[in-house]
Amino acid sequence: MFPARGIPHHEEARHGHGRQSRPHVSAGRHPGLDDRALGDTVRRHRRLAGLSQAELAQLAGVGKTVVFDLEQGKATMRVATVLRLLAALNIRLGWTAPTGEPGDA
Repeated sequence: MFPARGIPHHEEARHGHGRQSRPHVSAGRHPGLDDRALGDTVRRHRRLAGLSQAELAQLAGVGKTVVFDLEQGKATMRVATVLRLLAALNIRLGWTAPTGEPGDA
């Protein structure tokens, strides 16, 4: 139920000319989702797991300021970083996209 040690790091996609892409997520630009909601969820689950911000950061392979920033509602953050933090807390994230069929928004 709580995080397992040794979270695997995700390889980042490379696009053109060998430069790494840096996808970011900003909840503030999407209706019904604010920047604080994700941070509040991470904080709640981190505390339920009995982890400090530094311990979560270590499990996720990120700096402890990243956890602090997310919990404080930082407006933008790399998608790969958010996914590592969520994985360390065993939080699954679902994605939906239109299929291109008539009636899709």
